[in-house]
Amino acid sequence: SSESLLEMETARQFQKQALETAQKLGSVSPNDNSVKSLTASAYSRLGMLSGHPEFSELDNLDESLDIFRKTLEIRRQLIQSEPENAGHR
Repeated sequence: SSESLLEMETARQFQKQALETAQKLGSVSPNDNSVKSLTASAYSRLGMLSGHPEFSELDNLDESLDIFRKTLEIRRQLIQSEPENAGHR
């Protein structure tokens, strides 16, 4: 429904703002793994919203894949820097 589509788009915009905030924190503290983890989580949530199969009207599958690639890159960095932290996997 158009109402559900509007809710999904609103959630996606909110998540974009959350990602921007996490990225700003990352620019201030580039070596802080908790900020990197926060950023990866924000990317992941945005990717899920952007590529949600029930809302193909958003037509953001390519964007979603790019977002998940960024998530994976950050998670790999976290695992490399803290291999003992299972939360990064």
